[in-house]
Amino acid sequence: MFLLKFPRQNDRQIYSARTQNIKVMSQFNCRSLQAVCGALLLVAASARGEPPTSAALYMDGVPADEASAPAAGAYTVPHAAQWLDWSADGKPLIAARDGEAEQLQRLDGPLGLPVPLAAAGGALLGVAAHPYVEGEYTWLRNSGSGVALLLQPAVPGAVRLLAEERAQPTLAVWAHDGSQLAYTAHAPDSAEVDLYLTTNAADAAPQLLAALPPGGWQVLDWSADDQKLLLRRLGPDGAVQLWLGATVGGDLHPLKVVGQPADATEQIGRARFAPDGQSVLYLGDQGVEHSRLRSVRIADGAAHDLTPLLAHDVEDFDVSADGHRLAYSYNFDGQSRVVLVDQQRGNEAIVPDLPAGVVHELRFDHSGTKLAINAEAPNAALDVYEFDSQSGQTLRFTRTATGPVAADPQSLPQTVRVTALDHGGIGRRALPTLVFRPAGAGPHPVLVLLGDLTSEQRAGFDPFIQYCVRELQLAVVVPVLRDGADYARALRAPDDDADADGVLRDVGSVLVWIGLQPDLDRSRVALMGQGLGGSLALQTAAEYSDRLRAAITADAAVAPPASGVLRRPVLMLRGLSAAPPSPSAAQLLLWRLRSRGTLVWYASVAGNEAADPAERAQLWQVAAQFLRNYLAE
Repeated sequence: MFLLKFPRQNDRQIYSARTQNIKVMSQFNCRSLQAVCGALLLVAASARGEPPTSAALYMDGVPADEASAPAAGAYTVPHAAQWLDWSADGKPLIAARDGEAEQLQRLDGPLGLPVPLAAAGGALLGVAAHPYVEGEYTWLRNSGSGVALLLQPAVPGAVRLLAEERAQPTLAVWAHDGSQLAYTAHAPDSAEVDLYLTTNAADAAPQLLAALPPGGWQVLDWSADDQKLLLRRLGPDGAVQLWLGATVGGDLHPLKVVGQPADATEQIGRARFAPDGQSVLYLGDQGVEHSRLRSVRIADGAAHDLTPLLAHDVEDFDVSADGHRLAYSYNFDGQSRVVLVDQQRGNEAIVPDLPAGVVHELRFDHSGTKLAINAEAPNAALDVYEFDSQSGQTLRFTRTATGPVAADPQSLPQTVRVTALDHGGIGRRALPTLVFRPAGAGPHPVLVLLGDLTSEQRAGFDPFIQYCVRELQLAVVVPVLRDGADYARALRAPDDDADADGVLRDVGSVLVWIGLQPDLDRSRVALMGQGLGGSLALQTAAEYSDRLRAAITADAAVAPPASGVLRRPVLMLRGLSAAPPSPSAAQLLLWRLRSRGTLVWYASVAGNEAADPAERAQLWQVAAQFLRNYLAE
């Protein structure tokens, strides 16, 4: 049960079978700052002088745009393909995006004509296929008033409602023998969550297995003998735990891990039972800097690592039903690598012929010989691939339309390593940085994208980067910055002993590197960041004003320190984040900047909510105008 956002299209999330891990696709590369697919079409309309369909933005200090922006409609991504589950006969089931609609489809072969499947009556939010009965599956449906859980029978007949909208159900998980399903839902007229079992019989009533402690709950997996359930709990305090539940009697208890303090907090990713049912496999970061794959024996809590100690996060994994093969992906300098481990022979290999980008899903089929992979790249939106371990070949099953980007070699970035100072400015380290260059010899003006500092930048498909490179002729530099937690703590508590200057030094090192490149124009450099990245953009513009021409800050979460004088023009955007700062907080930051003599353009949505597509398009139109104005010759 994998939770998805189609890239650059909307904010609805889709589950795929068996994991329910939350992965937000609009966070592929530079996070929600560049979640502009769909909106760019409206930007193009605005550039042609067509009025937006929503209320005008509130703008202060933004001059009239005399020049027309380059048309951006060709950079929208009207299609995307998300792998959801394996059908009973071993065919990939996908959610196919076409404009604003999804369709459940079965793929019978590589790049073949997909077969549409029934999942009508609202937006598709997730699918879990019966392991043995072809054409039978459960799915989550968003009717607009809420999310309901339904069962599609294999034989023609009425769709069965398992849990209605007010119950707020999660996607059901099939037992290995296909006889039962498990899911969580709210008790009738209650905020409490219950654990239910049911069968696929037409007249079956859900069986209450257990009333769950307070928190958010998801069923993740069944043990091999179908006697235990694995659940994830998000507690009221924000802590994530793995729990075990008996399918008979409903006994529930947290998974015990030897050596882990009772009050320990851990970022837990995908989790599932080992094939023998005696252990739990999960991704976690307890006691280490980067997430790794662990195995915990249920009987006594003994734990050991299954992946080597890497300087990068292990992001996803799966194991074949017979335990013969293990696959995992990890982040290497912003790009994903997929490793296939033969656990019987003890050897491993990199899965070949995948795009140099980001992998979001790994799932073995029932035979354990084929591995479904969902991946994207800077010149390819989200698509489905299949690796056959017997032939050693990777086949592409879908090809998403990306307009002019795919055929253009300028769509791909170069990965460089910038020398940066480490903690305290004492040591040195290599800072991976993605560099997108426009056509021509240069020197090119430069846009440095900082993201929002909540997680590393990735080499995924990003229409905004492609628009800047191809249409605005900007070189786009995307440093893979260190985690922004220390920076956030220091902004909120200046006396904290966190290394607040670490990420600032990283950006400074990137600016120094830009100044040494003959094809980059060091006199025309702008910064762009959102949330904490927006605060960092302002602070960097104050500290390194001699190396910058301008800065863009979107939904800056906290005002940066007032140590430096910001002499460069600033564009403030408000409304791009899902939860933008309040109008009063944004106005206060605007006043502080202007009171120090900073020239500020300000563009904001009128209310407290995030921008709708038309408003988002207007905000990006202002950003394009700002970049043309200050980075032009």
